[in-house]
Amino acid sequence: MLQKKILEHVEAITQHRDTGLVDVSVVKSLSELLPTCQIKLYDVILRKGGYQVALTVWTEGDKMACHPDIVSDFDLEELTLHPELAASLEQGGVISTQGLKGELHRYWLPVFIDKTPAACFELAYSHALSSTQHEVAQGILGLYRNYLGLLKDSQVDTLTRLSNRKTFDFDLARLLSAISSDLRRPAKSEGMERRHRL
Repeated sequence: MLQKKILEHVEAITQHRDTGLVDVSVVKSLSELLPTCQIKLYDVILRKGGYQVALTVWTEGDKMACHPDIVSDFDLEELTLHPELAASLEQGGVISTQGLKGELHRYWLPVFIDKTPAACFELAYSHALSSTQHEVAQGILGLYRNYLGLLKDSQVDTLTRLSNRKTFDFDLARLLSAISSDLRRPAKSEGMERRHRL
């Protein structure tokens, strides 16, 4: 039964060619295969001489939300705001904190592509993961890492290391769409948050 569910999720993840949709599909798969209290997926981005993170997909119970595909400097947060996430990237492996009475057990699972940090998952549970659950999580994240690597290779010209024409056209259309929706959106007062997070 579990094997069949895993295969269905593998199929669902690999049907997408857009990394934003892959992110959503992976978080959905993790939340269905390993019922959690919360999942957060952070993109890890090299900016201004150091790594910063942006929350891109997250769940709270049975609800899921995602951030628009275009990540701006406004969306980025310093790694110092996420010490466990930073530690998992530095150590290159899983970091976990055991929940004290009434607190959640948390796991930070980094994703590297070609030895470069690309993302990090934060999983929160009311109990510690069993060895089988841990193996399922690692398997899904291994699939995610390998698939992102393939997508990256298919979208970049090997000689110039620039986006190929198809990727450039797609990214330009997405950027123009995001700018267009921002222009149509009414301005918010400075005291209001740009978006709500869980």
